[in-house]
Amino acid sequence: MATIDWDAYIDRASTIAFDAEDLWKKIAPQSIETDDYVRRAVYSLRVALLVDYHAVLTLLREPMVAYAGEGVLRGGLEALAHLAWIAHGEPASNRTGKRLRNKRKTDHCLSNNRESWSNPHTRALCWLMSDSRWFHRNVAAAHRSVKDPRTTRQARRRMQKMAKLHKATGCPGKRGRDQTDVEPMLMLLARHFKLWWLPDLWRAYSATAHQAVPRRLASESVSGPVQWGGPLPNRELRSLLIRNVTLFLNAYQHVLMLSAATVDVPVEFTPIAQQAMDLNRELGALRL
Repeated sequence: MATIDWDAYIDRASTIAFDAEDLWKKIAPQSIETDDYVRRAVYSLRVALLVDYHAVLTLLREPMVAYAGEGVLRGGLEALAHLAWIAHGEPASNRTGKRLRNKRKTDHCLSNNRESWSNPHTRALCWLMSDSRWFHRNVAAAHRSVKDPRTTRQARRRMQKMAKLHKATGCPGKRGRDQTDVEPMLMLLARHFKLWWLPDLWRAYSATAHQAVPRRLASESVSGPVQWGGPLPNRELRSLLIRNVTLFLNAYQHVLMLSAATVDVPVEFTPIAQQAMDLNRELGALRL
């Protein structure tokens, strides 16, 4: 079997992100108004998405630690869910299935396109309010020896400001949008993009990140039996790379639409998307 040049494939995946960033710099305002909360939310999520994407690619270059990329990719899934929420929203009807039974009764924010308050501005504040609340909670719980004395006070002020702004929108939700809303949003996106593995990946990688890391250290040896430790098998490495590229492609189109304040993906993104699809097609054709 021929040796696979994984570095070459990973380099191509990196180029996709670099090209996407070049396009973003051309179409997105590089300075934004104080009250432009859509772009404030989107720009923050964009940074998180880029960091996670490149972190997974870096881990994939070292098969001995590549399995850790599964936990990192989970952050990209969360960024995608929140970006799609800001762009499109999530109606209460999305939570009627058995899988989301325990998420039906919620004081989190849901969209309602029949109401004037249900728009990207409001949905951005839904996320910003929750984000500021979690940040304040974490900062307040930290010991004073590991934080600046002013940090908690500043975090509280920001949380109170975001809560006030959110209330003024008319959205009836109380808790905003956080990690507990990711799976329902991914199920909505799975139907829209025909990417049925999105919500399953969130659950699977949650287990990898929290309970099952030791189990992911088990791999199949050349002779057949399972061994502890060792590099990530080529099949799983390929799957992780394809998922990372696919996730980035779908998330970044929301970054571009929201940054440019358009309802459609910029046409300049088409060749970048084609690069990603060609790469995934070649990866899928590898005989492993």
